[in-house]
Amino acid sequence: MEEIVKSLREFTLTKEIQKILLTANPLLKNKHDILDVFKNLYQAEIIGADEFLAFETKFSLSHFCQLVERYDKNTSCGIYLYDENEKKLWNGATPNVPSDYNEYSHGLSAIHDIKDGEEIPIYTKGALAVGNIERGEDIVSLNHKEALLRNGFNAYMTSPLNYKGKVIGHSLLLYKEKKIFTQLEIERFAKLSGMIEENLVITKNQLLTIVKTQHQSD
Repeated sequence: MEEIVKSLREFTLTKEIQKILLTANPLLKNKHDILDVFKNLYQAEIIGADEFLAFETKFSLSHFCQLVERYDKNTSCGIYLYDENEKKLWNGATPNVPSDYNEYSHGLSAIHDIKDGEEIPIYTKGALAVGNIERGEDIVSLNHKEALLRNGFNAYMTSPLNYKGKVIGHSLLLYKEKKIFTQLEIERFAKLSGMIEENLVITKNQLLTIVKTQHQSD
């Protein structure tokens, strides 16, 4: 561990280094070792406190997605951050979402997902559950149907991430098979998503900075 910190001490935290850190698989068994690396980088003043918290949050979100996916092995879970200023979505954590859909959704404009007379996208206001994307007539399905179907998804469920009036983004469950959603499933997903809202709202802006930097370096 000390050797890693020592070797990085001589480098500036460039976009390339940030990209390497961000693409490290958070679901590996050595996840705690990787977090220790971040902690040591912070203590060595190679990264700042905001960056350390953002990296730590990103790993925690990926772990959350993994836990949610255990309820149904045929799903892919993602956390998406909403930038109110740019009206764009950014991938906060999408460990098992296909790379093609990740590329499509990262930095995606959300303007067309905002209903007339409203200020934020529909999925940041309330839960959505679409059991057949191909036949979906809601604005979200219509706007993103092509990308969803291309990646093999036929149903989805979303839950808003908001905390004390502050919009964070939304969580998303993608399903390979068509599905009939029950009210219990929707409420359960909302309850699980609510568990991460308080901590996520604190680091949202720092995490947005990190993921945007990664996007610019791709």
